[in-house]
Order: sequence, then C-alpha cells, then structure tokens
Amino acid sequence: MFNIKMGSGLVVLLLVCCTTLVLAGSGTGDTSSYTANSQSVASTGGASISITMDSSADCQGYVICLSHDNTVVTLDSITTGGTAADAAGAEFAIANTYATNGTLGVVMDFSAPFDGHVIPAGNNVTVANFNYSCNNAVLYTEGDTPPATESAALTFEDDTNNNPPLMNVTVSGGLSVYPDPMNDGTCDCEPVEIPAEDTEL
Repeated sequence: MFNIKMGSGLVVLLLVCCTTLVLAGSGTGDTSSYTANSQSVASTGGASISITMDSSADCQGYVICLSHDNTVVTLDSITTGGTAADAAGAEFAIANTYATNGTLGVVMDFSAPFDGHVIPAGNNVTVANFNYSCNNAVLYTEGDTPPATESAALTFEDDTNNNPPLMNVTVSGGLSVYPDPMNDGTCDCEPVEIPAEDTEL
C-alpha cells in the first residue's frame, strides 16, 4: 500500500512506465478536455461533483488536480465508482485529499498481461467524483429574507503538494495530452428554510 505522499508522487512515474508518457506533449493531434459539473445543494449536506472528459482518442490514463475554497466546503473523498474508468476495469487508481485541493491518478492497464484496458474515445465521459460537504449550515426562518448562497470555486490547477507537482493530463496512444479547455465549476451551498415557530397561546 502506498502512503499518501508517496502514492501521489508515483502517479506520473506509473503513467510513464505503463503508457510511455511523453511529457513534452503528444504531437499526434489528439485532444482532451475536463469539466467540473457544478451543483447547488442544501448547506446542511454536500455534493458529489462529477468530472467529465472529452477525448478524441482512447484514453490510457489520466491525472486530475482540482482545487476548492476550504472556507465553504471540505473535500471528503474522490472516487471512481460508477465512472467510465470503473466500467473499463482501471487497474490502478490513487486519490489524495488536501485542505484546498484533491488529486486523482488513474492508469487503465497497470498489471500483466497488459491486455489493453482503455476508456474509449468520446464526449462527456464521467471519470471521477469529487465529494464535498458544506462547512456552514446556513438556516433562516420562513418568511425572512434568505441569506446569500455560499459558493466554492472548483478550479483545475496543478497540485503543488508534491515534488514534482502533479499536472492535469490525459494519456492517449502512449503520449500525454494536456486538457484544453478545462472548464471550472462551483459547489454552491444554499441556505435552508426552517418553519416559523407557532407562538400562539
């Protein structure tokens, strides 16, 4: 089992070993993009933010680095259950959660006999779930003006918790593809209305 720091640092190395990743870029014309799909939820709960990928070629692996506003939400977990990676039988995945961001590294074909697990080319393919809880339960009484919704920006950016930093990248044809565009999202925590107390005697 990898510890958290070691596991994160090894993601890029694993992609190199298993897919002959070329960090200088693919040069093949393959393209990819990421989208963090925004959600608005009650401030007493949380949201599972799906990360979707568009890829013009079969995907052999990927790294996602997504930051958040930790005054509004906490990143509880990152999962691949129910995603395209899960359906295609991804053989290695490691997720790490930090105070202000989270990372996920996936290698589709990690173990012998290396029989070619990939995520087929496609659009709007779900590849991760970033699961957040709202930090502040905001309540207001029925009939009062609702307080403002608290919004946490979710931003694709390199992870600096590791050396070297992890980068947002997908792998196709054994080469790296840097997602463009990367469509940021939000996790909005809405105020919750509570009934007015019946004060009639």
